[in-house]
Amino acid sequence: MRLLVSVRSVEEVSEALLGGAHIIDIKEPSRGGLGAADADVIRAVAARVPPSVPVSVALGDPDTAQIPVSISRPALYREAGEVILKFGFAGAIGEIEVEQRLIAAVKSASADPRPTVVAVAYADYERAGAPSPSAVVRAAARAGADGVLLDTFTKDRGDLFAFFPPDALQRWVEEARSLRLMVALAGSLDSEGIVRARSTRPDVVGVRGAACVGGRLGWVSAERVRALRVALGAPDELNGPTANRHRAVPTSAR
Repeated sequence: MRLLVSVRSVEEVSEALLGGAHIIDIKEPSRGGLGAADADVIRAVAARVPPSVPVSVALGDPDTAQIPVSISRPALYREAGEVILKFGFAGAIGEIEVEQRLIAAVKSASADPRPTVVAVAYADYERAGAPSPSAVVRAAARAGADGVLLDTFTKDRGDLFAFFPPDALQRWVEEARSLRLMVALAGSLDSEGIVRARSTRPDVVGVRGAACVGGRLGWVSAERVRALRVALGAPDELNGPTANRHRAVPTSAR
């Protein structure tokens, strides 16, 4: 399992890396759970992260027409190293629309090497006006996406487990794994939440607020990141997007 830490500025990168983050995620938390950062912030953070460390970029909830630019531009900000692009489906009408957006995303992610495309499902999907997490998993597999992330759309009503009890979460993870998708979990998880989440054996666990002094809109602390990595029980070997993206997806799943 790997620990993803979200940063909102280049100044936070060093703290996240010093604390042992495996993946640096770029977002602007004041714009929502998947708030996209400005282009200059993405470019600066990507330039600061070593090529050996993957960079993840939150792209919000773009519609089909917005996807080509949303997907293709961040991949150009990094000359070397893995780029992970993740976006959600707030406002999408049904599973078919999710699949159409993902097909457009996979087609647009044509850089060499190709960015990793991750579909974000919302545990509180009804509040987001989005399809269910299972619908996102099925659409992601058919469209040829690399992975899925289960997150919370809103951050004011508890963590991931407030919407997904452990048994339901385990079933969702197993469903995604059965379709050979990389699996990530997030959603206001603190150290206790990470311990609960890791029992489902996701590939990646993502954090923002728990890694910061002052909450989501505060600043990343190496000490807090280090404590979260301990809670994850993360080994040194890689077990995330790179390890999963090249596994063959059955033709029937695409």
